[in-house]
Amino acid sequence: MEPAKVRSSSDSMETVPPTSSPAYAASNPVTRAFDTFASSVTRIAGSPIAFGLAIIIVIVWGITGPLFHYSDA
Repeated sequence: MEPAKVRSSSDSMETVPPTSSPAYAASNPVTRAFDTFASSVTRIAGSPIAFGLAIIIVIVWGITGPLFHYSDA
């Protein structure tokens, strides 16, 4: 007797909507605009400059915390 095969949802292409295909994105102007926007945000947010800026903000927040009594308002 063979053991039953466990299938995941990624085993079948039926779970992928047709709107996620690159061909659909190229033909639909709204999807193309969103794709361009999302790619730009991803590139900027994942940059070393964005990471460094986030670190600086956290350090400044930590240093100025006692000055403002760690108020969240």
